[in-house]
Amino acid sequence: MKNKFVPILLALLLPFVLQAQNLFQYHQSSYKIVIPTAATEIEKSAASEFQNYMQKCSGTTLTVVNENQLLDDDTLLVLIGETERAKTMLIDID
Repeated sequence: MKNKFVPILLALLLPFVLQAQNLFQYHQSSYKIVIPTAATEIEKSAASEFQNYMQKCSGTTLTVVNENQLLDDDTLLVLIGETERAKTMLIDID
């Protein structure tokens, strides 16, 4: 019975796996980890934990930046916390 779900699970995970390949190529990445301008200690800690995890997985260290440091054309972002960018993308934080 559970073998029937394996192809479905793989099909659902494939886009995430393909996107992860774009996140890190040749131990380099153009992505930035973005935290709110007035980030809480929890948001800062979450960004640091994510940065450390990604470094261990890929050998690449993503830069953590405050949202007010972004340029308008910055699009390769990992948003952590209640950023204004997430709100404009209609991502429900609650």
